[in-house]
Amino acid sequence: MKRSKKATCLLLAGVMAMSALSGCGARGGGAGKAGERNYDLIYKEEAITVDADLTDLYSLVCKNDRLFASGTKYSEDYSTSSYRIVSFNEDGSDVQELDIPLETNDNYSNYIQYTIPDKEGNIYTLLDSYFVSDDGNVSEDTYVIYKYDASGKELWNSQVSKTSSSNDYIYYNSMVVHDEYGIFLQGSNGITNIDKNDGSIKGTIKTDTDIGSVFIGKDNKIYATVSDDNKGNLCEVDANTGKLTNFVKLPVSLYNYSTPKESAEHDMLFTDSNGVSTYDIGDNEIIDRCSYIDSDINPDDVYTACQLSNGDFVVYLSSYDDNTGVNNFRVSRLVKVDPKEAAKQKVITLGCHYLNYTVQKQILEFNKLGGEYRISVKDYSKYDTEDDYQAGLKKLNTDIISGNAPDIILADSDMPLNSYISKGVLECLDPYIEKDEEIDTADYLSNVVESFKTNGKSYFVVPSFQIYTVAARESLLEGKDSWDFDDVIAIAQKNNIDLGNVFGVTNRESFLYMAIYLDSYSFINWDEHKCSFNDGEFAKLLEFCKKLPKTTPDEVWDEDTDSWYRSGKALAKPLYLYGFSEYVQERNGYFGKDFKLIGFPGAKGNGSCLVPSLQFAINASSKDKDGAWQFIKRFLSKEYQDNIEYDFPVLTSSIEENADVSMMDLNDQDGGDVHILNKMQEYNSSIYLGNEEIKIDPLTQEERDEMMDFVKSVDEHISYNSEIADIIIEESTPFFEGQKSVQEVCDIIQSRVSVYVNENS
Repeated sequence: MKRSKKATCLLLAGVMAMSALSGCGARGGGAGKAGERNYDLIYKEEAITVDADLTDLYSLVCKNDRLFASGTKYSEDYSTSSYRIVSFNEDGSDVQELDIPLETNDNYSNYIQYTIPDKEGNIYTLLDSYFVSDDGNVSEDTYVIYKYDASGKELWNSQVSKTSSSNDYIYYNSMVVHDEYGIFLQGSNGITNIDKNDGSIKGTIKTDTDIGSVFIGKDNKIYATVSDDNKGNLCEVDANTGKLTNFVKLPVSLYNYSTPKESAEHDMLFTDSNGVSTYDIGDNEIIDRCSYIDSDINPDDVYTACQLSNGDFVVYLSSYDDNTGVNNFRVSRLVKVDPKEAAKQKVITLGCHYLNYTVQKQILEFNKLGGEYRISVKDYSKYDTEDDYQAGLKKLNTDIISGNAPDIILADSDMPLNSYISKGVLECLDPYIEKDEEIDTADYLSNVVESFKTNGKSYFVVPSFQIYTVAARESLLEGKDSWDFDDVIAIAQKNNIDLGNVFGVTNRESFLYMAIYLDSYSFINWDEHKCSFNDGEFAKLLEFCKKLPKTTPDEVWDEDTDSWYRSGKALAKPLYLYGFSEYVQERNGYFGKDFKLIGFPGAKGNGSCLVPSLQFAINASSKDKDGAWQFIKRFLSKEYQDNIEYDFPVLTSSIEENADVSMMDLNDQDGGDVHILNKMQEYNSSIYLGNEEIKIDPLTQEERDEMMDFVKSVDEHISYNSEIADIIIEESTPFFEGQKSVQEVCDIIQSRVSVYVNENS
């Protein structure tokens, strides 16, 4: 795995993003208030048997209860392809297939973007043909609409646009077919109206308004989603006058939702990894109709969905078989489960801001057990907007503080967790741990368990973690086990290392953010509600930052910055260690074994911190705390811990096993335990620095033990808070610009952060 230079050098940005989205992945479902038990989103999957090859049909639409699945099929060597359309009745009968050859060569490619049926069973496709000359100087992009009858016979084709490299390309976002007014194709050139009888262009609506998509509402009117601060975000498309009319401002944001699909019951039908949602013009909110997770369906398996006239949904799915290595494609009907029947199980709500895929997997497995409890997800990321991508996180925080919290909270590092504890929002988990016969705290890394306690009490379960630290070239450290900023400057001067390159590609702001993220525990004691920004140590940090370049020169990105550590151009590197594989790659690869984890300069302890990859808490007001614990404890089981990928497990026996794997030769994989072989797949046998391949040796026993000792020594965890970070960045700027002394800004930061800590502890 060869990483890009910017991805490596801008590590901090990635770290902060990963932390802020500690549950990155598919969105979950749910509706109503966070703490409510909602049984209306549960459906039962019933297979639809279709006598046809359903492989790679990624689109599914419904018209008059007839289903149309379509997608591109490639030959084994990808030299030829065709576009397949398979239509069938809702019970899988009366299968009709249409194969459209797609010419592809070094200069020419074809792609069908849309497949839309009408009520007579005719099919309309939009073909995108792209041509590039041999010398690459000329390119053309042509769009053609084709109409086929129900038997697959071509009735007509019509070119709707042709652009080239000499003018602006046209692209299309949506297409609908209206029974009366014909085809409406919406793109960068406006909305083009095409006669569905002969393909002639009836006209194009040109507008300065930014149009998102067109769709047909339940009233058979044509609508467009738009973005106009003055007029609104929805309007009608008047086919008679060729104008956009009746603009309205919807009380909901469509930012997180897909292009609306046609529905007999609703104006807009949305499908995504959450499930199915609908919106009717005039309503105050978008309504969740079906949750895949609540219906025991893996959201990652779902390509798309549509709705039948009776309200049932039809989904097209693909599930991967670990044993055969084959994707199995299927079409299923989702039939609503009677809420009274569903209510026989107690529902535990899990709230998050984006759902981690490993949590999603555990939810599906837990629910399929059919026990007393089942988990329902409320993913607040659906409340994010284009203007505020943390709007959902803010709403989750509001629900938690107001007493409307879900039963289980998948915590985010940017949540005011200490405030939750001080306000009594979170349940102390020690009694559950102590009485659980399957959990023995002695079996887990004590430094991790103790680090995440508050005033000696456990409020979180942290099943896995990463470590954020700083590595340096050991040969230049002169035997030091820790260092401060004076040491950094002295070593850099002695070895002729530019101060701006000491920590790799670094500028003033990125280094300060790294310090806030990695070392804020040195200056904030949340348990005691105290800060120490004005005792001199933080001033040293700011003075060092001032010596760094304000911005990173553009020419740096033309260099192979990964090679700086072997060549001597850089001294140290911030590292976000996911596990032993990352450690081995950095130590024996990029640093060439001249390597020491020395930590952040001047920080308390060893200058490193634990970063929870998952962090669970239980709402103190939950009516089903025992059920919530039954789910959370799964993440502490040996089965789960032994199979954690790319993170450090908290179970001692599991992390020791991972440490042993780091000593194994990747070339010796014949036979052996499949479980161990799978862990070996996390490792790279080599890296590339420039054009040179560098072989990576496994760890020796001594090196392995040294790393384990380091992991067990890290006893601080991140306490990053975006509001505190904003205060520090804002108030330190006058010092960097020479407007205030370092002591003045430290005093101001001390005052402002102290107020914040006391108000939120």
